[in-house]
Amino acid sequence: MPEETVWVKYEEIFTDKYKIVTPKYKEYLDKFEDGEYPGWQNENYVRVWTKPTTTYAKNYSKFDISLSPIVDHVFNRMKSQLKVIEAGFYKKALIASNVGPYTIDLKHSLNNGNFTDGNALLVDKNKNHSDWAKYIKKLVDNPNMITDMGERLYETVKDRYDLNKVTIDRKEFYLSIIK
Repeated sequence: MPEETVWVKYEEIFTDKYKIVTPKYKEYLDKFEDGEYPGWQNENYVRVWTKPTTTYAKNYSKFDISLSPIVDHVFNRMKSQLKVIEAGFYKKALIASNVGPYTIDLKHSLNNGNFTDGNALLVDKNKNHSDWAKYIKKLVDNPNMITDMGERLYETVKDRYDLNKVTIDRKEFYLSIIK
């Protein structure tokens, strides 16, 4: 049943057991109907349904902070930094696990509790139990940092991962290995 999924458990956490949404929206959520709720822009939380790979990135327009947790193990250390690139191109603040692929482009934005010129907030493995909530609260309490971090992340990825540049680099690499 939909109400038995792990996603509903996450939703209960994110919404403080639905206290932060309007009663009408809670009623709509309980129906588990795939679709866009009229007036979603006025809600503090929005359920976002899984989308096809050709359109899922549009969901980035519906939130301010991107969360990218991954478990630190050998498989995940070999993954790409796709979530970093997506959040960057959409100018979203990013909180990510301080793990392999995310460390390529990310620079931590806090030093002794004060914001720096970093482009993300990185959660160390030994702080998984506390820093996710702490960092979310820090950004919610400092909305300008959401914008600033999103802009800095965009500046980090916009040229390096632009499809036109990546295609040229790939072409040059292929040509170099066939010579």
